[in-house]
Amino acid sequence: MRIGIDFDNTIAGFDDVFVATARAMGLVDTRYHGHKRALRDTIRGLPDGELAWQRLQGRVYGAGMASARLIDGVDAFLHQPAQVNGAALLVLAGVLAVSAIGRLTDPPDVVELWDWTLQPHDSFDGEAHPVGTVEVLSVLIGRLALRVGDADLELAKGDTAMFEAHAPHRYACAGSEAVRFTMVVLDPGDPDLVPPTSIAPAAPDQ
Repeated sequence: MRIGIDFDNTIAGFDDVFVATARAMGLVDTRYHGHKRALRDTIRGLPDGELAWQRLQGRVYGAGMASARLIDGVDAFLHQPAQVNGAALLVLAGVLAVSAIGRLTDPPDVVELWDWTLQPHDSFDGEAHPVGTVEVLSVLIGRLALRVGDADLELAKGDTAMFEAHAPHRYACAGSEAVRFTMVVLDPGDPDLVPPTSIAPAAPDQ
């Protein structure tokens, strides 16, 4: 079993960061208060509001990341692996950067952050990703058996491995105790999906 937890506003709270950054950018009054969704709707109602919202996201998910707060209860959950009963715990944080200011990656790259726990005898088979996808694994606890194509590697606590993930790959617990590791996946995406800089007006009805 796998349990996926979204990073944005499930693990890390960004409401206060969005409001503070929007104030600093002059997008809202210094007395403005509200949640992220309400702020988004307010900014999108401004002239060139969609572009302003994209720029704000670039600031928040770039330099503002360190100002996010941990959601109440998350720390206790992540430090009690018994609660997930041997499941692989996945932290999901796909980021499609569309802003030209403060972006994390060049569009259309997607960055995924994962936190896995595998119990003894557990394993997971990953399908081949698009060519150009890179994974970086770091073992926090235990021993991890990694297979990429026909190559096998065993990682211990403190070890890190980076590999191109366009071949089938497999992760497995290699010891008598659970293994916990983090994984960063950089997916180059589809070059044809770069967000447009403008939208052409619809042709008038004939």
